[in-house]
Amino acid sequence: FVIGNCISNHYDQFSHFMKTSCMCIISVITGLLCVIVPLQLSVTNIENSAIGVIGYCTVAIFVLFSLGIYLADNSKCTLFVTIGVYSFGIYLIHPLIQGFFGYIIFPVIGINPSMYLYYLLVFISTSIISILGVYLIQKLPYHRYIIG
Repeated sequence: FVIGNCISNHYDQFSHFMKTSCMCIISVITGLLCVIVPLQLSVTNIENSAIGVIGYCTVAIFVLFSLGIYLADNSKCTLFVTIGVYSFGIYLIHPLIQGFFGYIIFPVIGINPSMYLYYLLVFISTSIISILGVYLIQKLPYHRYIIG
């Protein structure tokens, strides 16, 4: 909360600092290292300690801010714009789609939650079908009452 408060109070200076220095690149690399190194060293309880949580949160703030600066400057990110426009509708219908795939489709195919592939497929299928579903629902006459 302290870091977020400091950034919000001095947003212009912080944003200028992140854009002009190489902090964007450093924060993304640091964020990746904070995730990859503990996994490679088989450190499993680092996220349960208070120091680990503070470190992860701090790195996450800088990584997300850096990605935000990059995406704001890059006008070719139409996927993120689409997700942003449809976000409330995606939020409303994704549990139905996730349940449909997770409890009906994938067990029939033989993919279960103990497989790593399961989570990737649930994420991809839920994302694609949710965006497509919201797009189709917006074609209905009273879509504002259905998905906002």
